[in-house]
Amino acid sequence: MLSLQPRCSRLILAATISFSGMHSVNAATPSFGTTPPAGYGLGPNVGLFISDSSVLSACIAVYPQAMARRSSGSGAAEVTYYQARLAIRQTTKVTARLLDLAIIAPSDLPRNRDGAVSCSGSVDMSTGRYDDVVMVNGTPYNLTFQLTDPVNIEFELTDSSIVPERADVAFVLRGYADSTLFRSVNAFKSDAQVFSNALRALSFGAVGSYRIFDGGVDLNSADNYAAIQNIAVIDAALSGWTGSWASFRERDEARGLILVNPSEHEKAVLTALRAWLVENKQPASNWASTAMGRTEYQWVSNKVLRYGASAASNFMAATRLPSDLDVDKFRIFGVIFSSEDNYNTSAAANRCWNIGIKTASGEPFARIDGWAGGPNPNKGCFYSDYSSTIPGRLVSEPSSVAVNSLVTLHEAVHSLGQGGHDRFIDGSYFPYSVMNQGRIDQYPIWNRIYLMGWLGEQTITSDLAELADTYGATDPTKKYLLKLGPASDFACEDEFGRVQTCHRYQEKYNGTYVQYRAVHTKDGQAYFKGGVTFEPLNDPSDRVAPALVPYSSSAAVQVYVQDGLPHLRVNFNESIQLGQGEIILTDLDTKANYRFKVDRLPDLSDERVKIIDKSLTLNSWYEGSNYSAARTAQAVNARYTLTFSDGSIIDRAGNAVVARDLTVGKN
Repeated sequence: MLSLQPRCSRLILAATISFSGMHSVNAATPSFGTTPPAGYGLGPNVGLFISDSSVLSACIAVYPQAMARRSSGSGAAEVTYYQARLAIRQTTKVTARLLDLAIIAPSDLPRNRDGAVSCSGSVDMSTGRYDDVVMVNGTPYNLTFQLTDPVNIEFELTDSSIVPERADVAFVLRGYADSTLFRSVNAFKSDAQVFSNALRALSFGAVGSYRIFDGGVDLNSADNYAAIQNIAVIDAALSGWTGSWASFRERDEARGLILVNPSEHEKAVLTALRAWLVENKQPASNWASTAMGRTEYQWVSNKVLRYGASAASNFMAATRLPSDLDVDKFRIFGVIFSSEDNYNTSAAANRCWNIGIKTASGEPFARIDGWAGGPNPNKGCFYSDYSSTIPGRLVSEPSSVAVNSLVTLHEAVHSLGQGGHDRFIDGSYFPYSVMNQGRIDQYPIWNRIYLMGWLGEQTITSDLAELADTYGATDPTKKYLLKLGPASDFACEDEFGRVQTCHRYQEKYNGTYVQYRAVHTKDGQAYFKGGVTFEPLNDPSDRVAPALVPYSSSAAVQVYVQDGLPHLRVNFNESIQLGQGEIILTDLDTKANYRFKVDRLPDLSDERVKIIDKSLTLNSWYEGSNYSAARTAQAVNARYTLTFSDGSIIDRAGNAVVARDLTVGKN
């Protein structure tokens, strides 16, 4: 029996497979595959592995090099469909060798209820990658093969996974501008897996399963939809900003930011622009290069166009869930937009009834009324655009995958229940949490307990000694949230406006502490879903500042060479943290000042400043990094004054190292 286990190898092949020269061998034998059980929602045709003969029969769509998939209306010239049989062999690896194939006319292919061709296999000629959905002993698998022998047309299995009937997330791939960057549902699998791994880590394994569906390709482009939005906002300006637009007028009229009571000239310009938009179906930004636009565009943009919506609403309005997607089998739905166009409609999340996406029948999602603070019966939807705004950048590049996965995870967390963003109390930039431009593995433990239910209240402690680090954490039984004492409590309101007592908390990520306050909770859940509010570290139960521990009997600071660079280390009697301020190293001989800015988090601070538990290290301080041996020796042997600004280095409780000058180096 074929054992479908994921393979770790990822082969890169310079040569490409050539189907065009193949002739049909026993053409009557190959078949399209088989019809899978309806419960999986896979459409009428997928591949079939016959275990008795170890043969895989399938329909395979073959795409030329460096071409995106386009809509069914324009795709005939760029894709060729084949019926194929492949011999499967398993030794230390699973291989698939082509036995025979024959071209299939698109008109002869089975189609799903949306009218799209049902051909589960696809080969990317630019990479030699073959993706398919195959029934194996009654179970559907997502399979990925890599071409290893372009002469004999032999592939190696590189990845496999069972297709689940139910999952937490349903991804719907939706192209626009008559193109999509994902030629098949499996082409998105590696991106989906990065997302899934991150969500499973945040939830300690509670959620993360997914299915991928093909949502088709929209013929319209962002330019077409932008023109529609421009027309809508121009009409609103000419009619006096009535109806849903009135709030903009109320907010900005007194400050002169919005066009009110336009002059005859202004009306004429807007009318002319509107006619241009209708005729050209291009955004107003392109009108800016016309004779009238060069003189009028700036005020039109500042006082009118800025109030218009993005093209995203049109993309969503044109999107329907595929007919083979059973909405009852998924918790949330994510539309993944992509196109060859150098446009990106960004990302957003909301309840499905409010975001604009439609069911397979073309109807909006029904709104179901829930009760304040309780379970919300309305499913969550989000969208995320994977298109690159940089010409030539591929969606598969590591930098693109990292950014897209972070954005998608952020929106999925919204869809799963967090309505707002975790923010710093004064609104300043504070990149901690995937919900505040932090890292993909950062998410406040309080949110995981009270917003998501991924962890229980048993993970909260009032004993600092019990607190575990969240970085890479996998054990849901440990203590990850430190509840500060009664002196840190504050007054808040419950869902009925009654004054209650709320609490402040701390958690630790890779040695760095963060503190936040949270809203009212009851019976294990939060009654306001916005998230936490970050604050400076402050624990009134500890008012003792960190003290310097001399490096030796004759030196307070250690200066040394590591990896050819000068380093300076200061030790304290307790764990220290980054505060806000500067560390200044002054060369007493040259009078040069070397400044190291610190700002609460490592990602906001000078990367040369490193804190590990009780030690602070400055890693090199001359400009540039090309130190010669002589220059390093000079740096190590110089005379310095080390100065901590007030509040630059603190402990977990917010107590600052006493601002002082330390003279270090040769005397």
